[in-house]
Amino acid sequence: MSLVLTARGDETVLAIDVATPLMSPLRRIVAAQLPGVELAEATDPDHEGERHVRYLRVTPDVRMLQTAEAFEDRLQRTTSDPISGLLAEVKPRGDGLHPSIRFRLRNATTTQRRRAQRVAATTAVIEPSWPRLGSLYAVRANGTPWERLTVWPLRFMGSGEVPSDTLTKLDKHLCHVVIELVVVASSRDRAIAQKRLDSMAAAFAPFTAPGTVRTWPLRWRCVTSE
Repeated sequence: MSLVLTARGDETVLAIDVATPLMSPLRRIVAAQLPGVELAEATDPDHEGERHVRYLRVTPDVRMLQTAEAFEDRLQRTTSDPISGLLAEVKPRGDGLHPSIRFRLRNATTTQRRRAQRVAATTAVIEPSWPRLGSLYAVRANGTPWERLTVWPLRFMGSGEVPSDTLTKLDKHLCHVVIELVVVASSRDRAIAQKRLDSMAAAFAPFTAPGTVRTWPLRWRCVTSE
Protein backbone atom coordinates (compact mmCIF):
# COMPACT_ATOMS: atom_id res chain seq x y z
CA MET A 1 0.00 0.00 0.00
CA SER A 2 1.13 3.54 -0.70
CA LEU A 3 0.08 6.99 0.49
CA VAL A 4 0.62 9.75 -2.06
CA LEU A 5 0.65 13.52 -1.60
CA THR A 6 0.21 15.19 -4.97
CA ALA A 7 -1.65 17.91 -6.83
CA ARG A 8 -4.72 17.55 -9.02
CA GLY A 9 -5.36 20.76 -10.87
CA ASP A 10 -5.28 23.55 -8.29
CA GLU A 11 -5.82 21.22 -5.33
CA THR A 12 -3.44 19.27 -3.14
CA VAL A 13 -4.77 15.78 -2.43
CA LEU A 14 -3.94 12.64 -0.46
CA ALA A 15 -4.30 9.49 -2.52
CA ILE A 16 -4.21 5.91 -1.26
CA ASP A 17 -2.85 3.34 -3.69
CA VAL A 18 -4.07 -0.15 -2.79
CA ALA A 19 -4.78 -3.40 -4.57
CA THR A 20 -8.33 -3.78 -5.90
CA PRO A 21 -9.38 -6.47 -3.35
CA LEU A 22 -8.53 -4.05 -0.53
CA MET A 23 -10.60 -1.14 -1.79
CA SER A 24 -13.86 -2.14 -0.11
CA PRO A 25 -12.29 -2.81 3.33
CA LEU A 26 -10.43 0.51 3.02
CA ARG A 27 -13.64 2.39 2.34
CA ARG A 28 -15.23 0.90 5.45
CA ILE A 29 -12.24 1.79 7.62
CA VAL A 30 -12.10 5.36 6.36
CA ALA A 31 -15.87 5.80 6.77
CA ALA A 32 -15.67 4.55 10.35
CA GLN A 33 -12.69 6.69 11.35
CA LEU A 34 -13.50 9.83 9.33
CA PRO A 35 -17.29 10.25 8.98
CA GLY A 36 -18.28 12.49 6.12
CA VAL A 37 -15.11 11.96 4.09
CA GLU A 38 -15.77 11.07 0.47
CA LEU A 39 -13.48 8.76 -1.47
CA ALA A 40 -13.27 8.84 -5.25
CA GLU A 41 -11.29 6.56 -7.54
CA ALA A 42 -8.51 8.30 -9.42
CA THR A 43 -5.78 7.45 -11.91
CA ASP A 44 -2.20 8.63 -11.95
CA PRO A 45 -1.84 11.87 -13.93
CA ASP A 46 0.03 11.39 -17.19
CA HIS A 47 2.53 14.26 -17.04
CA GLU A 48 5.01 14.42 -19.90
CA GLY A 49 8.65 15.03 -19.17
CA GLU A 50 11.60 13.62 -17.28
CA ARG A 51 10.75 11.85 -14.04
CA HIS A 52 13.27 12.65 -11.32
CA VAL A 53 13.07 10.29 -8.34
CA ARG A 54 14.84 10.44 -5.00
CA TYR A 55 14.48 7.96 -2.13
CA LEU A 56 14.91 9.02 1.48
CA ARG A 57 16.07 6.87 4.35
CA VAL A 58 15.62 7.80 7.98
CA THR A 59 18.41 6.44 10.10
CA PRO A 60 18.88 5.15 12.70
CA ASP A 61 15.38 3.80 12.25
CA VAL A 62 15.19 2.38 15.78
CA ARG A 63 14.85 5.89 17.20
CA MET A 64 11.45 7.46 17.74
CA LEU A 65 10.41 10.19 15.32
CA GLN A 66 8.77 13.33 16.61
CA THR A 67 5.30 12.64 17.99
CA ALA A 68 2.26 14.91 18.16
CA GLU A 69 3.45 16.46 21.45
CA ALA A 70 6.47 17.96 19.68
CA PHE A 71 4.16 20.20 17.66
CA GLU A 72 2.18 21.51 20.62
CA ASP A 73 2.72 24.92 22.20
CA ARG A 74 1.12 24.40 25.58
CA LEU A 75 1.80 27.98 26.68
CA GLN A 76 -0.10 29.43 23.72
CA ARG A 77 -2.45 26.43 23.54
CA THR A 78 -1.82 26.01 19.85
CA THR A 79 -0.69 23.12 17.66
CA SER A 80 1.29 23.55 14.47
CA ASP A 81 0.41 21.47 11.42
CA PRO A 82 3.24 18.93 11.01
CA ILE A 83 2.52 18.23 7.34
CA SER A 84 2.08 21.82 6.20
CA GLY A 85 5.66 21.83 4.88
CA LEU A 86 5.04 18.70 2.82
CA LEU A 87 1.80 20.08 1.41
CA ALA A 88 3.56 23.30 0.45
CA GLU A 89 6.14 21.32 -1.54
CA VAL A 90 3.57 19.52 -3.72
CA LYS A 91 1.27 22.52 -4.11
CA PRO A 92 1.02 23.78 -7.72
CA ARG A 93 3.27 26.80 -8.31
CA GLY A 94 2.76 27.39 -12.01
CA ASP A 95 6.42 26.59 -12.74
CA GLY A 96 5.77 23.56 -14.94
CA LEU A 97 6.97 21.10 -12.30
CA HIS A 98 4.79 18.23 -11.08
CA PRO A 99 6.02 17.06 -7.64
CA SER A 100 4.60 14.28 -5.48
CA ILE A 101 5.57 12.39 -2.33
CA ARG A 102 4.86 8.69 -2.04
CA PHE A 103 5.09 6.63 1.16
CA ARG A 104 5.41 2.93 0.32
CA LEU A 105 4.39 0.79 3.31
CA ARG A 106 4.71 -2.89 4.07
CA ASN A 107 4.81 -4.87 7.27
CA ALA A 108 8.22 -5.17 8.90
CA THR A 109 9.62 -8.69 8.79
CA THR A 110 10.59 -10.68 11.87
CA THR A 111 14.25 -10.24 10.90
CA GLN A 112 13.88 -6.47 10.72
CA ARG A 113 12.17 -6.34 14.11
CA ARG A 114 14.87 -8.49 15.75
CA ARG A 115 17.62 -6.40 14.20
CA ALA A 116 16.02 -3.22 15.47
CA GLN A 117 15.81 -4.64 18.99
CA ARG A 118 19.46 -5.75 18.91
CA VAL A 119 20.68 -2.43 17.52
CA ALA A 120 18.74 -0.47 20.13
CA ALA A 121 20.17 -2.57 22.99
CA THR A 122 23.75 -2.42 21.69
CA THR A 123 23.56 1.32 21.02
CA ALA A 124 22.40 1.86 24.60
CA VAL A 125 25.72 0.33 25.77
CA ILE A 126 27.99 2.27 23.41
CA GLU A 127 26.52 5.78 23.45
CA PRO A 128 26.98 6.70 27.15
CA SER A 129 30.77 6.42 26.84
CA TRP A 130 31.31 6.92 23.11
CA PRO A 131 28.44 9.01 21.69
CA ARG A 132 29.91 9.35 18.19
CA LEU A 133 30.68 5.66 17.97
CA GLY A 134 27.18 4.82 19.19
CA SER A 135 25.64 7.09 16.58
CA LEU A 136 27.83 5.57 13.86
CA TYR A 137 26.82 2.06 14.91
CA ALA A 138 23.11 2.92 14.99
CA VAL A 139 23.33 4.35 11.48
CA ARG A 140 25.42 1.63 9.85
CA ALA A 141 23.82 -1.33 11.62
CA ASN A 142 20.61 -0.50 9.74
CA GLY A 143 22.30 0.32 6.45
CA THR A 144 23.58 -1.61 3.46
CA PRO A 145 25.22 -5.05 3.88
CA TRP A 146 28.67 -3.41 3.61
CA GLU A 147 27.78 -0.80 6.23
CA ARG A 148 26.52 -3.49 8.61
CA LEU A 149 29.75 -5.45 8.11
CA THR A 150 31.93 -2.46 9.09
CA VAL A 151 30.32 -2.26 12.55
CA TRP A 152 29.59 -5.97 13.00
CA PRO A 153 32.14 -6.51 15.86
CA LEU A 154 30.37 -3.87 17.98
CA ARG A 155 27.27 -6.04 18.30
CA PHE A 156 29.13 -8.18 20.87
CA MET A 157 29.53 -5.31 23.35
CA GLY A 158 26.43 -6.45 25.23
CA SER A 159 22.95 -5.12 25.88
CA GLY A 160 22.04 -1.93 27.68
CA GLU A 161 18.88 -0.28 28.90
CA VAL A 162 16.94 0.79 25.83
CA PRO A 163 15.38 4.30 26.03
CA SER A 164 11.70 4.24 26.91
CA ASP A 165 10.61 5.98 23.71
CA THR A 166 12.45 3.39 21.63
CA LEU A 167 10.81 0.58 23.59
CA THR A 168 7.43 2.18 22.96
CA LYS A 169 8.11 2.15 19.24
CA LEU A 170 9.42 -1.42 19.09
CA ASP A 171 6.43 -2.74 21.05
CA LYS A 172 4.01 -1.48 18.42
CA HIS A 173 3.16 -2.77 14.97
CA LEU A 174 6.12 -1.87 12.77
CA CYS A 175 6.11 -1.00 9.08
CA HIS A 176 8.92 -0.75 6.59
CA VAL A 177 8.49 2.60 4.84
CA VAL A 178 10.17 3.88 1.70
CA ILE A 179 9.80 7.60 1.06
CA GLU A 180 9.83 8.36 -2.66
CA LEU A 181 10.11 11.97 -3.87
CA VAL A 182 9.15 12.55 -7.51
CA VAL A 183 9.35 15.61 -9.73
CA VAL A 184 8.25 15.46 -13.36
CA ALA A 185 9.75 18.29 -15.41
CA SER A 186 10.82 19.10 -18.95
CA SER A 187 14.41 18.39 -19.96
CA ARG A 188 15.30 22.10 -19.78
CA ASP A 189 14.23 22.26 -16.13
CA ARG A 190 16.52 19.54 -14.76
CA ALA A 191 18.38 21.90 -12.42
CA ILE A 192 15.13 23.34 -11.08
CA ALA A 193 13.77 19.82 -10.54
CA GLN A 194 16.83 18.90 -8.47
CA LYS A 195 16.42 22.01 -6.32
CA ARG A 196 12.79 21.10 -5.72
CA LEU A 197 13.85 17.60 -4.65
CA ASP A 198 16.31 19.16 -2.18
CA SER A 199 13.52 21.35 -0.82
CA MET A 200 11.15 18.38 -0.54
CA ALA A 201 13.75 16.38 1.38
CA ALA A 202 14.35 19.31 3.75
CA ALA A 203 10.61 19.46 4.51
CA PHE A 204 10.97 16.22 6.51
CA ALA A 205 13.28 17.83 9.07
CA PRO A 206 10.49 18.66 11.59
CA PHE A 207 9.70 14.96 11.96
CA THR A 208 13.18 14.03 13.17
CA ALA A 209 14.63 14.58 16.62
CA PRO A 210 17.58 17.02 16.36
CA GLY A 211 20.93 15.27 16.56
CA THR A 212 19.51 11.75 16.69
CA VAL A 213 17.85 11.05 13.34
CA ARG A 214 19.16 12.03 9.95
CA THR A 215 17.46 11.98 6.58
CA TRP A 216 19.39 11.93 3.33
CA PRO A 217 18.99 10.88 -0.32
CA LEU A 218 19.45 7.16 -0.74
CA ARG A 219 19.58 7.29 -4.51
CA TRP A 220 17.93 9.03 -7.43
CA ARG A 221 17.25 8.37 -11.06
CA CYS A 222 15.91 10.28 -14.02
CA VAL A 223 13.46 8.61 -16.41
CA THR A 224 12.13 10.34 -19.50
CA SER A 225 8.63 9.88 -20.87
CA GLU A 226 8.79 12.46 -23.63
